Amino acid sequence: MGGGVVVARPAAPPPVRVRRNAKNLQIDNPIMDFYAKAIRAMQAKLIADPTSWRFQAGIHQYNSASDPNASSTDVLPSAAVQAEFWNRCQHNTWFFLPWHRMYLHHFEQMILGHVRALGGPPDWALPYWDYGASPADAALPPAFRAASLADGSANPLRIADAERHPNANTGGSFTAPAETSAADALAETLFSATFPATSFGGGPTGFNHSGGNGRGKLESTPHGSMHVAVSGPGGFMRNFTKAPLDPIFWSHHCNIDRLWKVWLRQAGRTNPDATVTAWHTGTSFRLHDASGTPVTMTCSQVLNTRSASLDYIYEDEP
Repeated sequence: MGGGVVVARPAAPPPVRVRRNAKNLQIDNPIMDFYAKAIRAMQAKLIADPTSWRFQAGIHQYNSASDPNASSTDVLPSAAVQAEFWNRCQHNTWFFLPWHRMYLHHFEQMILGHVRALGGPPDWALPYWDYGASPADAALPPAFRAASLADGSANPLRIADAERHPNANTGGSFTAPAETSAADALAETLFSATFPATSFGGGPTGFNHSGGNGRGKLESTPHGSMHVAVSGPGGFMRNFTKAPLDPIFWSHHCNIDRLWKVWLRQAGRTNPDATVTAWHTGTSFRLHDASGTPVTMTCSQVLNTRSASLDYIYEDEP
């Protein structure tokens, strides 16, 4: 035999997790079946637990007067914990997209932990709702309106008819093209611009929970328009406190996150340059990881979803 040198090939990196289009996933699909069961497990936890369903909703916003699950027996997190972790969602700001990516990531990791513990897919990832693909795609995905899981138990992905548009849980139409289309947002060439100029991702601000003039085109449509559309006259999705209690919230925001990637694939579109430290590292955000441990993140840490720390792509990515 020859005496050539054998060069070891580096091990291939593990494949990233893939966020799938919810329209193709029936309730008996393992992705949706175990998602529903994981939500049920989170809902069984007390509100003071950072990995509970209600605590995670409180991150977006909490107001006991509008909490449909409020009870006289509730033991809320301490005032200090609430001040640090609740009412933190970023709106009307250039932090809208990166903050929600952080929020989705940590929620996804909590769900993934339950999915794996229950024996579900080890590479599970959140499904997204691409309501802008066609009028048919704007209907609520089937798994979110199925009455029961394959085992006959109630489906946690479906909430009461009164808490969604009257047509949502029936699979009917409840949107107009102007509400589902991201065309105007995708046509923007700048990620950020100071009001009154328009932009894709929002105007430069500091930490901004609500109010102000920094809203980007994507945050307006389809983000805001779809929150209102799926809610109907007075459902969960049009209320900051209630919105994350509807499971479709998370798939809606996955689609908004996906559209950020779609925008970046277009010629001439870029995130703020690394020298714009006010966006990259100037403001930090506090959340909890899947174990309930507090973590601090900045925008710079969530710009590459294929990185080991985030580890996901969307199924329609090139």
